[in-house]
Amino acid sequence: MKKTVFRTIMLLLALGIMMTVPAFCAQSSDPDFDEGLSLYYQKKWSESASKFDQVSTKDPLNVMALSFYLAAAYRGNNMLAAVNNVEQRALDNGSSAEIKAQLGIAYFARGKLDPNMLDESLNQLKEALKENPDLSNANTGMGMIYFYKRLIPRAKGYFIKAIKANDKDLMAMELLGNILMIDEQKPDAALEFFNKVIQQAPNYADGYFMAGSALQRMGKKQDAIERFQKCMELDPLGTMTGYDAPCRIGDIYLEDKNFSDAEKFYKKALAINPENPYAQTQLKKAQNKGKNWEGEKVDPIKEKLKLEDDK
Repeated sequence: MKKTVFRTIMLLLALGIMMTVPAFCAQSSDPDFDEGLSLYYQKKWSESASKFDQVSTKDPLNVMALSFYLAAAYRGNNMLAAVNNVEQRALDNGSSAEIKAQLGIAYFARGKLDPNMLDESLNQLKEALKENPDLSNANTGMGMIYFYKRLIPRAKGYFIKAIKANDKDLMAMELLGNILMIDEQKPDAALEFFNKVIQQAPNYADGYFMAGSALQRMGKKQDAIERFQKCMELDPLGTMTGYDAPCRIGDIYLEDKNFSDAEKFYKKALAINPENPYAQTQLKKAQNKGKNWEGEKVDPIKEKLKLEDDK
């Protein structure tokens, strides 16, 4: 659970979603959002931030685009400028409820660098909800804060409210799915939301990773492998969950004693990061046919009896 929470925080805070979908069928998403994703996965932080800024400016309810904007800005050492940009947007738009909510989310991101900003984040989001209690991005922002604080029932309530108001809220759907899968142990229910994310954002690698995680928990191993492979295809440098996907595939193959394929995918993980300790350990297990890579423990009594029998 800690790894999942950390991955989500990296995305949301800039410190760093039906049962199955046949053949990844998907409707078209915003081309600017798709281009931003492509640039982000290439680690082109400045260009990616610019593209996501465009998307979140034209669509203030798109919390996912705003979160990627802040994440790309952070990775490009430009977080404060990005938050200032959202503040200026609020001034230019007369602090509408939608923009107040955006500012609250931006302050939440900055709050990971300056904890004093977290109170200001809550204030902005609450002000937005006073003006419009059903405002989706404000409800999602509140859910993000409580998700980060691990106050899960409160977070869940806000995400449900956000989705009721805006059934295209990718962030609310992904995090609600995360709660259902991790905290409530309901991967089948979670998969419904993850697949909706895939349908609306077919180039978002994490949607496939989360769907693969749910399928893996459901015992649908081949379907899970296909989703993890799609995640790797979209995020080959391991910028986000493309980092973890090859190990997930390797683990499935290792569990099934398919040691050669397991070895292949652990090596893919190490190609992304040669220092990945988990991939290193699992690779040794695969190479030793599932045995403990530090060597099998020897029972001296059994060994002595065996020697006696051999005489």
